Amino acid sequence: MLGIRQVSLGQYLAAGQAIVSLQSVDPIYVNFGVPQQDAIQMRPGRALRVTNGDLPGTAFTGKITALDSVVNDQTRNIQVQATLPNKGSKLRPGMFVQV
Repeated sequence: MLGIRQVSLGQYLAAGQAIVSLQSVDPIYVNFGVPQQDAIQMRPGRALRVTNGDLPGTAFTGKITALDSVVNDQTRNIQVQATLPNKGSKLRPGMFVQV
């Protein structure tokens, strides 16, 4: 999915200049933090459910696809990434969800 154009028609572009944002919406990726004491339960392939307050009664299921290799020394959390099918593009990049 393309976002809002960041240049004007006829404008000269510099090498590497952003023209428009490009986002994958199906599948969509969810990144979230998990406290280090719960990190042992996180493993690739494990199923999870995602909900959003703006879409009541709708739940999305997906699987954990990646775990960060380090624990954040400030929050003591580990970053986890999950991949979810997003038919109908109901979830959008940047949305707040509950995992």
